[in-house]
Amino acid sequence: MAKWEFNEAKPSDKNREAMQGEFFATSSPVQALVREAFQNSLDEKRDDVDGPVRIRVYVSGSNGAVSPGNMTPYLDGAWKHFEAERNELKNRPSRDEPCCFIVFEDFATKGLNGDVNQYYAVTGTKNPFYYFFRAEGQSEKSRSDRGRWGIGKFVFPRASRIKTLFGLTVRSEDNKRYLVCQAILKCHEVDGKQYHPDGWFGEFSEQKLPLPLEDNEFIKQFCKDFRLNRESETGLSIVVPYCDPDIHIYQVVKAVIKDYFYPILAGKLYVEIEDPDQKIVLEVGSLVPALEALDDKSLIDELIPRIKLASWATTVTEKEFIYLKLPPSDVAPKWSGDLISEENSSELREKLENEKEIAIRVPIIVSEKGQSDVNSFFDIFMKRDERAESGKPVFIREGIIITDVSCRPARGVLSIVEAHDEGIAKFLGDAENPAHTQWLKGSSNFDDKYNYGPSYLNFVKNSVSELIRFLSEADEKEDRTLLTDIFSIPAPEEFRKQVTKPTQPTGDGPEPPIEPIPPPVPKRYRVNKVVGGFSIVPGDAEIKLPMKLNVKVYYDMRGGKPDYSKEDFVLGHTPINIESKGIKGSVKNNQLEADILRPDFLIAVKGFDEKRDLLVHVDADYAEEKNATI
Repeated sequence: MAKWEFNEAKPSDKNREAMQGEFFATSSPVQALVREAFQNSLDEKRDDVDGPVRIRVYVSGSNGAVSPGNMTPYLDGAWKHFEAERNELKNRPSRDEPCCFIVFEDFATKGLNGDVNQYYAVTGTKNPFYYFFRAEGQSEKSRSDRGRWGIGKFVFPRASRIKTLFGLTVRSEDNKRYLVCQAILKCHEVDGKQYHPDGWFGEFSEQKLPLPLEDNEFIKQFCKDFRLNRESETGLSIVVPYCDPDIHIYQVVKAVIKDYFYPILAGKLYVEIEDPDQKIVLEVGSLVPALEALDDKSLIDELIPRIKLASWATTVTEKEFIYLKLPPSDVAPKWSGDLISEENSSELREKLENEKEIAIRVPIIVSEKGQSDVNSFFDIFMKRDERAESGKPVFIREGIIITDVSCRPARGVLSIVEAHDEGIAKFLGDAENPAHTQWLKGSSNFDDKYNYGPSYLNFVKNSVSELIRFLSEADEKEDRTLLTDIFSIPAPEEFRKQVTKPTQPTGDGPEPPIEPIPPPVPKRYRVNKVVGGFSIVPGDAEIKLPMKLNVKVYYDMRGGKPDYSKEDFVLGHTPINIESKGIKGSVKNNQLEADILRPDFLIAVKGFDEKRDLLVHVDADYAEEKNATI
């Protein structure tokens, strides 16, 4: 007979609280649910089924909530645990409250195959059922799969006010239908007894192993109560009971479009989102109308250009790519003009100038320590678009949009960096955090695993800004007046004569007199270029102490305003070195504040990338001295 049981604590047990859900605390519950549920479904597509993975999301709201009486068969025996003082449930429901819920169902997928009696990991044995319901921090997913941490499933109980999930699966290996109910609370006390977090609803073996329900009548009623569409088709249906009653269908639509527009446009994903009153279908031709119906101007302005570029990207053929050269594999990779042929450079500049779409394939070597090198690649799709103020690329690994990648922007350029080839996808997947929102060189799956791993990671993350920089540099014409503006150095006498040389008469009357170039205004400090950086030294004017200088340093960003990123440098941290005398100063990120204490002061900052243009903005406490720039 089915019942709820929580594990009673024994003296030899170590109390452990379930903290996995905190990895997803930076995302909204809806966004986290969508990202993890959809990712798992895409990983489990059946090989023998053509067409996309189909996902159905049902949001009950208050109008479709299950009555308290109908909830009794599913929660009877568990309420005393939900009501315990130390379980830390926030905003927990009462027993007589209708149950709002949200459903995720996938189709054209395998379901949770594997031995339902297995309760520990068996080397070489695939068992999705075990890893989904009985394992924490373990995953049988290979490094070619989208998820691999083994904790993504915690987004489901995290979104429940009773930290509970119901899972119904129909399996491709035997067509059996199983129902599992599980709660993950905190350690708590009921009737004077101590209990561990995990609770199960089902039948139990003699060894107290919780087993899934197979009762057809019970499952049939479950499907009816929670509006499931699953009958005999393989896949997995997840029910999150007592979810936030304010979750509505448009939040789900927004989350799906924002995080999964690319696989939808590629024809790999088809989504139906329902509530008791309506259904919204997201497929190739319906994304833009569905987005516009949300009436969210900022989101529309952000996503419509990306969707249009992505829609074009999914149609690009192999012959349409511009192929770059392979960087050397025996040194840390760096972007340089050598990776772009002269012919390709001209073509890329022409397309950028005319705001045409560009498809670039970047070959790369993935070199895992102790393994043979793997030839791989990633793709860049971009076009110049002055509306792209942030200049941040959309990063996509195997259809998942990695939302918070730290990188240097390329302002005025709309871009997508897409990695689907197995070698680079494994590499980037190893660098992801559990929520799949960042690529981190310190990730435990990535740290010290690859030769030049951090350098290759930066090579991918900064690919668009570096490309734009080299293309812009190649397109610049020589301008001898630049040095005068940048370094505040008087022009050579012969150049001054060349500039002031009178033009030939045109026959239309006397030429106006030539205005002489005025001498430079004396300054109390001078900014000079030195090898690998800059120096600030006393100028020509008398220094009146005390004097304060505020210095901000940037790398120049072609195609837009300079924008600082910690990926570029941090003042005072290797390799940036600061030498000084006669000052009292402090540094933070790209800013230096200096109180000048002596008239013979010196500030020298070195260690910058000599291949990049450096901008130094100095703000002094004298009005005539402000905004000096090199």
